Amino acid sequence: MTRILDFLPSIVTIAWIAGVARFFVQRNAAQYGDNFNDPEWLEKNAIAYFRSVGIPTISILGPCVEELIFRAPLILYFDEMTTEAWYGIWVSAGFFAAAHAFGSERSTEKPRRRILHFVTRIPSGLLFGYAGVRLQSIWVAVALHATWNVAVLVAAVLAPLLASLGVICFQIVYLLAAWLRDETKYRIWKWKFIRFGK
Repeated sequence: MTRILDFLPSIVTIAWIAGVARFFVQRNAAQYGDNFNDPEWLEKNAIAYFRSVGIPTISILGPCVEELIFRAPLILYFDEMTTEAWYGIWVSAGFFAAAHAFGSERSTEKPRRRILHFVTRIPSGLLFGYAGVRLQSIWVAVALHATWNVAVLVAAVLAPLLASLGVICFQIVYLLAAWLRDETKYRIWKWKFIRFGK
């Protein structure tokens, strides 16, 4: 119960930010009416629509809501990195990837593409979960998620394949470095324990 009270201000603040972003997105979407269902109108006004609805959804609303759902329970439950915390992070990353790959917005995509979405979301779910639990901060997870979404957005505009692979490779290297650092610390501690009998 104490941990919930410790994190409650952050959780409430992030939920409030998500609510304000949702209101902003709905207000902007309402000004377009049903026009965004018309392919011709959307093609003609894609940039304006994306700037007023898409970017706030991708960079603010999505990260806030998803981190409250997928990472906040991990941070509340695990107060340090343990084997059980890694199991929780893997499960959370799996649910996170499944929500992205098999959500309603992907229902019309081919199965191969949906599986690709699932596989490519696992590293980001692992990164956000690890950073949140390791640093005991939901804010870090939200910031990483927002940064990831903006990087993917820029990558999609500039160089789709190359930039996306670069971001995924960065995440994998980061996770491996973090794991090696933890593993090395554990081995050194264990060696001292055996050597000095403490």
